[in-house]
Amino acid sequence: MMKKIILVAYFFVITAQATEPADTPTSPTPNPTAPPAVSEKAAEKSGISAKSLLGFEKKPKKPAEPKKEKTSLKIPSEIKNLIVEDLQVGTGKPATKGKSVKVHYTGWFFDPKQPQMKGFQLDTSVGKDPFTFTLGEKQVIAGWDEGLVNMKVGGKRKLFIPADLAYGSRGTRDGVVPANQTLLFEIELLDVLDEKTTIK
Repeated sequence: MMKKIILVAYFFVITAQATEPADTPTSPTPNPTAPPAVSEKAAEKSGISAKSLLGFEKKPKKPAEPKKEKTSLKIPSEIKNLIVEDLQVGTGKPATKGKSVKVHYTGWFFDPKQPQMKGFQLDTSVGKDPFTFTLGEKQVIAGWDEGLVNMKVGGKRKLFIPADLAYGSRGTRDGVVPANQTLLFEIELLDVLDEKTTIK
């Protein structure tokens, strides 16, 4: 009887040892969202920084766009006097009466209802030969003779010219400029010459 008990106990010990799982080293579960390990040397060879791959590198900021200058002049809807606005101040020789000046210009009918108050485009020298005349000799309309005095070479100027300093109550002979028409000119001073210019 004692032998049977010992054999049964021995059988249970052997069975327990056989069914017990062996100790095996555990490895951490890989994180599918973790970035792959990249050495700095490998990143440098590929031209990509390790910071960039890990998302730590800051993106360069876009340079701020220069602010556009706004005119401080308030232009009335009806021009009664000559208004001079410097769009760009020149640094060269000044234009004085009796000196010839070489300019580029564009002229419009003044129209306060249109963008920038520019109505019908009257004429332009842009893309053509510059226009040269003697300042203060009545070779051009009075608005030019008065509005370009002391302007310096390299400068750009806007002139709001009332009808009495332009073509008056008659307009032009060809009828392009009607009577009592206010004009708007943008003029760039290219050069100031010592000799006088004769306009035929």
